[in-house]
Amino acid sequence: MRRKFLYSSLLKQYLQPELVTKLEEILPENNKVSQFSVFLYEDDERNEQLRQLLAEHGVQYLKDGAWDYKSACYMVDTYYEYEPVDLECADYFMLYEPEFAMADKQIRPDGRLWIQVNDSTDGRVSYYNIPDRHIGAAVFGWFLVSPTFRRAIESRKLIGPVFEDTVPFYRDADLGTNAEDAEPVDWAEVGWGPLYIMGSHITLPPVHPDIKLTSFHGREEDWVDYPRDTEGPAKVREGRWPPSELHYLRSEMEEVEPFDVGRVRASGSKIKYRPDAGHQLVFSRRFYDLCNEMGLKLTWHPVYLEDD
Repeated sequence: MRRKFLYSSLLKQYLQPELVTKLEEILPENNKVSQFSVFLYEDDERNEQLRQLLAEHGVQYLKDGAWDYKSACYMVDTYYEYEPVDLECADYFMLYEPEFAMADKQIRPDGRLWIQVNDSTDGRVSYYNIPDRHIGAAVFGWFLVSPTFRRAIESRKLIGPVFEDTVPFYRDADLGTNAEDAEPVDWAEVGWGPLYIMGSHITLPPVHPDIKLTSFHGREEDWVDYPRDTEGPAKVREGRWPPSELHYLRSEMEEVEPFDVGRVRASGSKIKYRPDAGHQLVFSRRFYDLCNEMGLKLTWHPVYLEDD
């Protein structure tokens, strides 16, 4: 496992010109025109150099909570990368980065997921490559799968997944940003798809007792710890293990029926109109192997079972 840091929110227009020059020298890989936004690995000596330089120039480090975009400030987010050897030791897996992320979508009051299937009118989102992809992110904990991938899952008789239809629509410039008045179209008219929501009917046991769950809104000093069997929105605190991986008691996981796709008990976010959404999925090695056999380029995080 390698840990890396994302430095962000460094808007050049609010930084002193001499500081911008020094940052450009330290961070030549930054490709942003109006800001600095770069990843540095934990062992990169520039981490300390960068933090000292920003402190000397009065650039505020914001640990958590909201910040003023119109000021000289920065944030540091921690990410984790796992090597193949880490995943070889995993008991189960979480899908961290699928093949694509569906940006323009909405959950209507009837609970159905509507998906925009044409380019945004402002040109920010393009869907030209989605027909060639097999698994993507919709909202947190919900994955979209292609007909090809769904058939592969069903042909392997993988245990636990459930599929739900989605509703495609075209966005028209006259409808505004929410497109709430858009009419549905048929997937046959779209020319590709359909895309299905993949979830699971199997709920996993509470996380390991050493994992601390907490609220994730507001500043850290205001977070509230939750019991490990909570089913509401919660995040994993940094502690015995990195928050990027889940751990369970082996004895409790063995009480769950065999599964290839399971639903994490605590949710990662609260989704309006769909209280069952927002729960991350955990996948078996059979599912993981299927993705590798299909040549899907995905990023995984490990899930481990611990003895009592």
